[in-house]
Amino acid sequence: MVTCLFSSIGYAVTVDAMRRAVAAMARHLAPGGALVVEPWFQPGQFLPGYVHLLTHEEPGLKIARMSLDQVRGSVSVMDFEYLIGRPNGVSRAAERHEMGLFTHAEMTAALEDAGLRVTYDEQGLSGRGLYVGIAPG
Repeated sequence: MVTCLFSSIGYAVTVDAMRRAVAAMARHLAPGGALVVEPWFQPGQFLPGYVHLLTHEEPGLKIARMSLDQVRGSVSVMDFEYLIGRPNGVSRAAERHEMGLFTHAEMTAALEDAGLRVTYDEQGLSGRGLYVGIAPG
């Protein structure tokens, strides 16, 4: 079994890169083995303009993480800003995550073209679905 969970397939960003990643994972399967892929959002499901805030507090440490979601073509872009407060001062950090928004048809085709028999669970582990590709044999 090969797994690709936590929507990490989205980091392939482009359909071509996603297809190459699926094919590479499928090559590691024994006959009858399973490739399990938990997808990222499909186009139209990821909401641009969404602002999210998470905070954490404990003695001597306060953290705030705010993000803004955007869509550029078929790529979701999430910009994260962090404020980290400690008794000796406040620091900042930032990071950007770009993830491809692949359609159900694109994901299914990638698995099938890798020679796998595909089943799809619409709910999956986190509500984003779950693809299971079984190798012949």
